[in-house]
Amino acid sequence: MSETPSQQGDLSEEFRKLGSNLKEAVHAAWNSPDRQRLEGEIRTGLEHVAEALGDLAKEAAKSEAGQRFRSDLEDLEDRVKSGELEAKIRSDMLSALQNLNEELERARRRWNREQGEHGTNRGGEPNRHP
Repeated sequence: MSETPSQQGDLSEEFRKLGSNLKEAVHAAWNSPDRQRLEGEIRTGLEHVAEALGDLAKEAAKSEAGQRFRSDLEDLEDRVKSGELEAKIRSDMLSALQNLNEELERARRRWNREQGEHGTNRGGEPNRHP
């Protein structure tokens, strides 16, 4: 079935109207008193949450656990500044990479050995030795 030019024009016109109506609806909703009131309530609520979290942080800093946490952070800072942490991370990463490479090498050797025993190459085809 083919559409007549009039039907195509009607479709285009309806899409244009839809776009215009959506734009106006969003604009009206954004500027509505309900949305503005909700925004105000959210802002006030977030201010109360921020204030409560600030009070909690002050109380925690005074507690024994807070003091230990602060001490641990200072210790970490000292280790970072001294290079101790970097050296430890480097050493651990090197060890992990060496272990991974050793395991991969063992797996590769085992796989090659199995392939040789079965007389096939990686694609499952018979080995062709000159």
